[in-house]
Amino acid sequence: MALIMYTRSAATASWIDPVTGLPEVDRNPPGAMAERGFLTGNAGFRFANFMEVWANYDTERHTIIGHGFTTASGIYTSPSFGGIPSRRFESVRNVQVGREPITFTQIVGARTESPEKIGGIFGPLGNILGSAITAFPPIWSEIRIQIYNDGRAEASVLRHSLFPSMTFYTRPINASGAPNEMGSYIRTPFGGSSYYNGVPNLNRWKENGWGATHRGSSGPTGGNPWNFEESVLTGIDHTQPFGW
Repeated sequence: MALIMYTRSAATASWIDPVTGLPEVDRNPPGAMAERGFLTGNAGFRFANFMEVWANYDTERHTIIGHGFTTASGIYTSPSFGGIPSRRFESVRNVQVGREPITFTQIVGARTESPEKIGGIFGPLGNILGSAITAFPPIWSEIRIQIYNDGRAEASVLRHSLFPSMTFYTRPINASGAPNEMGSYIRTPFGGSSYYNGVPNLNRWKENGWGATHRGSSGPTGGNPWNFEESVLTGIDHTQPFGW
């Protein structure tokens, strides 16, 4: 038995446009090209959904017999306002196996807790007031990668939060049958544009980014995959003795 291991990857980099006037913005939006080190770093974006998968192709049986996500797959985040780490939600992954292609999906997301944490400096009441006055819903994205028996691969963005803006990156090698990827990641158009501009949906996201995702949606989507609801207790840290 002879095996060929195909490795394929794609990523989204979500960023806040300075025109929003928010306290925390990304003044140098992700550009037309990006290196792996940028996408798996912690600067230049709010969060990156880096997805890397592998599949073992059996050249004798002419089928894929093994698959998985690499250890690099997951979420990478920048600190929020005040240097406070964002809350990372548990990644949601799925693999569909059957007739080719094999289909992988990955959802990752994060949420700034800066208003609540800063309010928490003044104790539990400050924490609650911070949540009540300025609480932001999660930001997230969902990527799909499909791998065919001949090594061809297709990557796409399925859904993502209404805000912030987002750039999608793939490697050109995805279209060939070469086992491994090489080179820089290229900004890849989706949804009819070179990148997603989340600025027009800022207020809509603040109101509709809570709770369950809207069924049947694609592209910019209300709600969030973790059904995270708005509450004055969103900033409570259950790992601390008194919750703040």
